Amino acid sequence: MSATLEQKRRHYLDSEMCEISDDECWRTIHYGPVWADSHDEAEGSESSLSNDTMLRCSNLSPELRQMMMETNELLRSRVSRFDHDWEDAQARGDQDAMENIENQIREAHGLM
Repeated sequence: MSATLEQKRRHYLDSEMCEISDDECWRTIHYGPVWADSHDEAEGSESSLSNDTMLRCSNLSPELRQMMMETNELLRSRVSRFDHDWEDAQARGDQDAMENIENQIREAHGLM
């Protein structure tokens, strides 16, 4: 019996990269998809999320898939903001704030 997509996602979320067979899938689950750079976007290429094997194989409706891509974009913006907040907390030497921000970054990555 093969694992469902949700079981695979959960396994990859709970595993270290060295413990799994698909490094690219692990990175996508933990950090979100790799997006085309601005040069590629100018040529009209899509993000790798549109080609993501887990999404392509999951029979998602186009509307739901689009919603997921938009949600991931918002979460990436949030992580970027958290990165700046973390750097500010580090400059102040505020360990509690840094830990709190790291937890929020992990949560955002988990939602992606």
